[in-house]
Amino acid sequence: MFNILMSLIIAMVCSCIISFLQLCFYRMKSGFSLVDILFKPSHCEHCQSKINAIFLIPIYGFLISEGSCQYCNESISLKYFIAEVLVFVMAFFYVLNSLYSIS
Repeated sequence: MFNILMSLIIAMVCSCIISFLQLCFYRMKSGFSLVDILFKPSHCEHCQSKINAIFLIPIYGFLISEGSCQYCNESISLKYFIAEVLVFVMAFFYVLNSLYSIS
């Protein structure tokens, strides 16, 4: 049970990291300054509204928002969700396999 819980926690952290890296890469490509890349709050690419914290949680935020902005209903690109899910699944099984091979 501990191994599964630890795998879930580490997989969620990995999903958060990939989500942040996607944000950084998007902002660098869009010409944001370093300060804006790191400190500007997340916002909708379409209407520029600030995104509430609950919607920033990787995977969960996409699912509860049904893949669209809460203000303008513009759809959010599926590539972010797919990357977060893939990293979560890969990290979960990697860590789980590693923990069971140690035991």
